Order: sequence, then C-alpha cells, then structure tokens
Amino acid sequence: MSSATSRGHGSQRRILWAARFQPGEQSAFPQARLVALAECGTHAVFDAATGPCSVSEIELSRQLVGRLELGQLVLADRGFYGFRLWQQAAATGADLLWRVKTNLRPRHLETLADGSWLARIVPTSGTNRATTQPLTVRVIDYTVDDGRDNPEEYRLLTTILDPADVGAEDLAAVYAQRWEIETTFDELKTHQRGPRAVLRSKAPDLVQQEIWGHLCCHYAIRTLMADTAAHTGQDPDRVSFVKALRIAEAEREGWLGEVEGLRVSLVGAKDKLAQVDAVAERQSAAVQLGMPGFSRSGGTAGTPRPTS
Repeated sequence: MSSATSRGHGSQRRILWAARFQPGEQSAFPQARLVALAECGTHAVFDAATGPCSVSEIELSRQLVGRLELGQLVLADRGFYGFRLWQQAAATGADLLWRVKTNLRPRHLETLADGSWLARIVPTSGTNRATTQPLTVRVIDYTVDDGRDNPEEYRLLTTILDPADVGAEDLAAVYAQRWEIETTFDELKTHQRGPRAVLRSKAPDLVQQEIWGHLCCHYAIRTLMADTAAHTGQDPDRVSFVKALRIAEAEREGWLGEVEGLRVSLVGAKDKLAQVDAVAERQSAAVQLGMPGFSRSGGTAGTPRPTS
C-alpha cells in the first residue's frame, strides 16, 4: 500500500481527502490510496488499484486478488488477512503465502514432518459465517534469530499444503522477499516522483491518470533493467534504479554526454560486482544473514496449540 499526494480544490477535494483527518479538518493536499502487486525479482509493478483515501486497503485489494492467476505465489503482510479476501484469492488458483497475526488460532488438524501444521480457518465475522465451509491451510510458525533478546514471532498461512512441494524453512525465507515492494514504493515516491513532490492534477480522474503514468514509467524502466540484467547475467537487484532513471531522463532531454558517462559507470559497476561475486565464491566460511530459525519458543512450529 502507498499513498500519493495531489493538488485539489473545491468540491473535488473531498473525494480525495485522507481518511485519517477528523471531521472539520481539511487538507491542502488531498491523498489517493494505491495497492499494488509487484514482482519480487524485478520490482516491476504489474497490477494496481487506486482510489481515494476513504477507500480501505482491503476494499482495493479485492479488486486485485480477483485478477490473480495460476502459477503465481502471492505474498502479503498481516494487515491484509481476512477470511473472505483469502477465500477470494485462493479461488483464483494462485498460491498464497500471507503473514497473519499470532493471535489468529486456526483449528489444528495435523502436524507435518517439517514442523508446519495443517489447520482449518473459518470466518470470525459477517453474515452466514455459521454455514460457510471452512478452508484447509498450512501454518508455519517461526522466529528470526537477529540477535535481539526477544525475537519477533511470525505466523504464515499458505495454500501449499504438501511439505514435499516446498519446505517450511524455504517458505519462511521466501516471505522475507515481501519487503521488495517497499523498495519499489521508495523508487516511485522518492526517486522517480521526487521527495515531497505533489501530483500536478487537480481533478480526481486526472490524478488517477497521473498515478498510472508514474506506474507505466516505472514499469518501462524496470523492464529495461531486467532485460539488461538478463543480458549480462546479473540479478536485477544488483542494477541501480537511480542510474537507470538518470539514463532515461538524460536520453529524454538529449544529454548524450551524460548518457554515455552513465553507461560507462554502469559497466564499471557490473565489473566490480563480478569481482565481488568471485571473491564471495572463494570464501568457504558460512555467513549468518539472519535467515529464519525454527526455535522452540511460544507456539512451537512442531507443537502447535490445538484450538476448538
């Protein structure tokens, strides 16, 4: 989720007012809400839903999950989980791996060999909840050993029920990639749009158009970066978005000298990365990077607390 600030006036302003304002307050710069789906590997935003800040993330998310596809693995943080949204997303055939709050207590069915466990989830509110068919999920509990005295506990739900397909540790490591979308929003809001910049449009429809313009521009730059990374055998994460953005701006403005200078700089950076990778391959000692550890604390992954 993210928000974009825009200029507004008159009756149009109330459509885009931020929901956090109290009755009677006004904002000089109304805000729009954005919920997006992005590829973890390339940072490319391939789908999004926008609306006024009076519309919740969950409501916008319902528009997105209906467009999920078979073969996708969708990560989401704990603010998005709800039975109905999970049900809608799972029905598309996409695989889900969502974090939930640790006080969510699915009904235990079976403990699996890798410490994860099968459970049933049901709606906790809404109409017809008593007659709604429960869904079977796989639950993964773990903590991350990052040196703190009280490491944070994580609870994930997934539609991948068989540990033979993907183990619990692998899924926990994959979930850490969810933070890639936060980097994507930083690229959009801080570098591409510019810090503390506001959208120029003054009408809601034009604000939406400007937001989609930013998204399309970001997608084009990220596509070029992914193609370059594939051509040179590099991970797209190792290519600088800021440099790619400056190259695009320089070509647009006709600053050919700066374009060539940046290209030379990129080549040098790639050579340096290759040298770093070569040194890393020669190092035999393992380095602890804070990967998930399945320590037995609280709700132990191997011994879930059954609920009734």
